[in-house]
Amino acid sequence: MPDAPDGFAEHLIQNLYNAPYHGYFYYCDWDMFWTCHADGEKHAALRAVSGGPIYCSDRVGETKTQVLEPLAYRDGRILRMERSGLPADQYCCYDWQAGTGHREGSDFELEKDGYRIYLLLPFCGDAAVVGLADKYMGMLALESLRQLENGFLACVHESGSFAFCTARKVAGLTVNGRDRLKDMRRKGCRR
Repeated sequence: MPDAPDGFAEHLIQNLYNAPYHGYFYYCDWDMFWTCHADGEKHAALRAVSGGPIYCSDRVGETKTQVLEPLAYRDGRILRMERSGLPADQYCCYDWQAGTGHREGSDFELEKDGYRIYLLLPFCGDAAVVGLADKYMGMLALESLRQLENGFLACVHESGSFAFCTARKVAGLTVNGRDRLKDMRRKGCRR
């Protein structure tokens, strides 16, 4: 349905309505997509939360790698969820495009044919860990996450921009044993 005017919306509805039930029994297959299509980025975002395979059917030489990069590590391995994404009881709603997060319960408005990627992330103490900020499912890059008395300890699969949301003032930040608090960029987290 790539040429149908409402093809993306129809594809989204059919897959989202089926995923919560079918996702418990098998990996959902949200079908192939074209990275070079006008809706290519939207389709890539859907595949990120599908829990299923990710494959595209571009003509040779027409693949837009920048559309696929948020779905995979630099070595090409896909950040794949164990099943289709489902909401949590208490969560931080992280706006992937804006790089900001806030507690659940806010309203959102999209322009016609627009899209946003919102990650519903559980809390680890007072923080919700996004993981690698340049990947749609950056939390899958976490090899381990442990809550500490005054924060958390995260080990990440590869280097890159790391993001987390907290409403508390960040008192310290270390990366590989080095103090990096002065290097931290703040985009905000609202309660």
